[in-house]
Amino acid sequence: MSDPIEAALQKIKCGELEKLQSLYPQFDFEDEIKAKPELAEFLRVAVQKHAMVVVDPLTLNDAPKLNDDFSNYFVINNLPKCKEEKLPKLITLIETSLKKKNLKVEPADIDIPINPATSESDGVAFVKMSNEENAR
Repeated sequence: MSDPIEAALQKIKCGELEKLQSLYPQFDFEDEIKAKPELAEFLRVAVQKHAMVVVDPLTLNDAPKLNDDFSNYFVINNLPKCKEEKLPKLITLIETSLKKKNLKVEPADIDIPINPATSESDGVAFVKMSNEENAR
């Protein structure tokens, strides 16, 4: 690495950037600075100016409370892959199969994610049950 680029990389180092990078690891400007070392000062000033208000959104008082207890869920694997328009049939099939086991589940509690790359399901469903015992 040449001296001007190393100097530019050191110039951008600041506490605000380190804080940003701890929250958002993808904030790495090394490639940009290697291409244009004169950007270092601009980036440092911009980061210092705007990073003071950057906080982890999950630590805010009005942050939504995320449910990290998945004990009421179970996963169904090896489902047929299907397009989004066929999901209602698959959800009905899952619901009917669970009813045969005397397990009541609402269609809204069955989540079958769609892969955006293929526009179809990946053959997996996440089912939310009323309690942990039913999920087991």
